[in-house]
Amino acid sequence: MKNSLLLLLITCIFGCAHHETRQAALQIDLALEESLKMVPVRIKPNGRLEMFIGKRVELVGVVSRVGIPQIQGVDVPELEQLRGKPVFVSGVLQRTTQDGAGAAYRLQYLAYGYCM
Repeated sequence: MKNSLLLLLITCIFGCAHHETRQAALQIDLALEESLKMVPVRIKPNGRLEMFIGKRVELVGVVSRVGIPQIQGVDVPELEQLRGKPVFVSGVLQRTTQDGAGAAYRLQYLAYGYCM
């Protein structure tokens, strides 16, 4: 009887955890799918980023050579190997904050290509 109860408890715990993991993955996939349906907004250099938070945006520029790699003030640490190269990027603009440094921005669901 004790073994059956223990087995049932273990099955429930792992079964519930597995269900939550699948549900979280499903929500991420749905968020990605929704972001891909958005029509990207091309932001010009020196554009006001704050207006486009949560929207799919496109940026064109040269990946910065200093600090965290950036394009038009948006962090793109994934493009470390492309410093100094002209690229275009697309993604959902997110605002992050840094201690005492004000607003910082990044792209969720980043996609990029090379400019010729």
